[in-house]
Amino acid sequence: MTIETVIFDLDGVLLDTEEIWNAVRRDFALAHGGRWDEHDQPAVMGANSLQWAAYMQETSGIPLTVQEIYDGIVGGLKERYARHLPLIPGAQEVVRRLASRYR
Repeated sequence: MTIETVIFDLDGVLLDTEEIWNAVRRDFALAHGGRWDEHDQPAVMGANSLQWAAYMQETSGIPLTVQEIYDGIVGGLKERYARHLPLIPGAQEVVRRLASRYR
């Protein structure tokens, strides 16, 4: 059997992003006069982008549109990931091994 493609889920398999998402949402909310606490992160786990941005608009007191919230959070994530990519231990080695064996 020939392996032609390998697909990974990103979060929880290659990257551990949960804490960064939470920190970016919290910092964004505070910077815009809102709040984000320990009860909010579990409420948006598994939500798609429009759902969590709408949740933030409805519950955090941020006076921005859903699109503005989404854009701000994604921008914050990009900045953090540019500084540090939270790789799960061993993930990089697995990807490199697969890349070297299956071309």
